[in-house]
Amino acid sequence: MMETKESLDTKVLKILSDYYTHHPGEPEMVITDLYAGLPDEDQSKIHAAILTLQKKDWVGCDLTTDGLTGFVWIQPKGIRAVPSRQQTLAVSSQKPVTKATTPSEPFLPLIPGFQYDIFVSYTDQDDRAWIEKTLANLRKLMEVQCSDYEHSLQWVEHADWTPKAQADARVSATFLIVLSQRYLASDWGKQDDAGFLHALRQHIHDGGKIFLLALDQTEPPESLCRAIIHPFTHEASVERDQSQLWQLSQDLSKELQRLLKQSEYREKLTYKGVLIDHDPVDQHLAESVAQKLKQFGVGYVFPVIVSGKPPSEVRNEFERQVLESDGLLMVYGSAAIEWLLQEVNRMRKIFVKHPHQFQAFAIYNGPPLVDKLPETFVFPGLIIDCRTCQPAEQDCEQCLHKQEFLKFVERLKEEPPHV
Repeated sequence: MMETKESLDTKVLKILSDYYTHHPGEPEMVITDLYAGLPDEDQSKIHAAILTLQKKDWVGCDLTTDGLTGFVWIQPKGIRAVPSRQQTLAVSSQKPVTKATTPSEPFLPLIPGFQYDIFVSYTDQDDRAWIEKTLANLRKLMEVQCSDYEHSLQWVEHADWTPKAQADARVSATFLIVLSQRYLASDWGKQDDAGFLHALRQHIHDGGKIFLLALDQTEPPESLCRAIIHPFTHEASVERDQSQLWQLSQDLSKELQRLLKQSEYREKLTYKGVLIDHDPVDQHLAESVAQKLKQFGVGYVFPVIVSGKPPSEVRNEFERQVLESDGLLMVYGSAAIEWLLQEVNRMRKIFVKHPHQFQAFAIYNGPPLVDKLPETFVFPGLIIDCRTCQPAEQDCEQCLHKQEFLKFVERLKEEPPHV
């Protein structure tokens, strides 16, 4: 859903974004390098665009009057030392950041089906001023990276696990936690069934990701062992803090892009073709297999994420997806064998309850190259042994194990037996 024609402002921001990606330790970009990145644009217009973005607090700059020399950076940059003046210049934005978009406002999130794109949790027992400033800066970076999308980034923050926070969590696409020892000792860190960490289990099970802004080397609990950790410390230098914040914004943006693509695929292909079941640990492998199926002209869909629903509703929704699909592929890579046995058993129960004949029913046994299936394992469908393959790169026509995979593809293309 990207705009077909980019404004000059957007082009400038993208050049800066690329620079940060390739030079994470350097907060400033030389203006002549930015000009070189836009060879088809007039330098005076680029200079004017930078000044416009500066007024909006999107970028900061230290340029000569003619704009031919100096530096430019994406806000917030923090406090930058200016050697020639032997002083420091504060350039971080002081504008208040809206905490949340209320349902009555006419703004839609980036990810369809949710009210908020990012749910942020922290505790008031930590340094709130530092947290609010850091989150405000992070949000500004996120808005830069999401500026080209059709809808705007919707972000909500909560300092306590209140009923309102619980309701917002159920309608949020992804989660960011400001993790600390005080956080774990607060209501947020409780492990009971009504706690926040317990509420995240379904999100993680459905392939969702959790991001941790971990303060002062705080170790996450076991329930967050799969979270993506970004360490922060109050004593960090401005440059290091900015670099860490930029990397966190990059990872969050990539996750939103992944969720958006997943949503677009579901919109086009829901219940058409093959349902790809997988454990969250095999998310990347499942996406690679899905792309290979797409190359063969086969539609696919991942299980729809049903957040904040009772277990019975989650089971019913998954059952409906199974029954309305033409095929089922269980992608089994690094997941525990218990996951596979659980899913096979779940399918058998569904088929007993609703007799259903798939065009194709298979297990994609992917890397790593070890004997993962039990000797006594019995499975009524195909077992595609691709443990030595990298599905995103492998040419199936040249693969030693191509027959089973191609057989699965051909069955999916056949006339559905239940139609």
